[in-house]
Amino acid sequence: MTAMWVAFSHGARFPIDSLVQPDTLFHKLLYMLCKTTFNGTAAVAVFFLISGFLIHGASLRRQQIDPLPFLTRRGVRICLPLVVVLVAAWLLGPDYQESLSHVTWSVYAEIIYYALYPLVFPLIIRFGIGRVLLVSQVISLAMIATHPGNIYLWSFGWPLTWLFCAPLWLMGCYLAEHIDGITKASAAVPVWAYRVGAVAFCYLTTVLSAHAGRISIGYTWTIWVFGVFCMFWLAAEMARGTGARPVAWLERFGLAGYSLYLTHKFVVALVAPLLATNPIAFWVLVNLGILVVGWAFYKAVEAPSHHLARALGKRLENRGKAAAISA
Repeated sequence: MTAMWVAFSHGARFPIDSLVQPDTLFHKLLYMLCKTTFNGTAAVAVFFLISGFLIHGASLRRQQIDPLPFLTRRGVRICLPLVVVLVAAWLLGPDYQESLSHVTWSVYAEIIYYALYPLVFPLIIRFGIGRVLLVSQVISLAMIATHPGNIYLWSFGWPLTWLFCAPLWLMGCYLAEHIDGITKASAAVPVWAYRVGAVAFCYLTTVLSAHAGRISIGYTWTIWVFGVFCMFWLAAEMARGTGARPVAWLERFGLAGYSLYLTHKFVVALVAPLLATNPIAFWVLVNLGILVVGWAFYKAVEAPSHHLARALGKRLENRGKAAAISA
């Protein structure tokens, strides 16, 4: 769902502005909600938290990370699909390359987090995830203080955006280590309230960043509150989903989330000319196209990259074990 939320923020939302003139109070409210609710920045923050949670959660019982198998698995899994879409954008031309840049900034940040995790893990073991997160948050706040006018997380440029967003990824690590306590605390609020709160945050922060008059309060200032909120929200969602049978078709598209994220801008750009002449047809085709193209990309590129990543990682692990035994 978060991948589609990003797609909605990038042009796949219902084209209310092409169909309704804000000439009545109801139309103004409808227009405003459709234009401001889909906050892709918040969805990417959820990506970062989930990534940190999954990566660190799988390492909690370890005392060290074997860098080569870890980096091989994560690198092959994320980089092969990325290379394919970068080549596709290069072949299609500058417009598609520019469009894809609105997506790839977060993927580059993820790659850096994977690359640094074997180095950060010993610091977490020695000093604790709370202290590491605190240091990272102080660095991010210092970056905001020196660039208070930055609106978007990627405003620092890809060489520094990963550093600015690192607390979000580390919040996922913190959630992995304190899942029991956070889950217990999150139980005081029903899941539906978290979901409503997430949508309300998307709406409010979009208004603050772009529609608050002369002084805009960027996502760079508000995303940290959402990060803390997301720790409790994700814990509540996981507790609710424990033991429940997932909806099969939603689970399939969930597996293809990375593919949907990488390819949705291509579909939006391809179908965009239809928006001016037939907004409803545009909306139907762009959303159907995002699902079809994303699923096809998953089956053709992402899933094979997963299999290759697991095979290479396993081979390197076995080679390391054999070397340790022979030594």
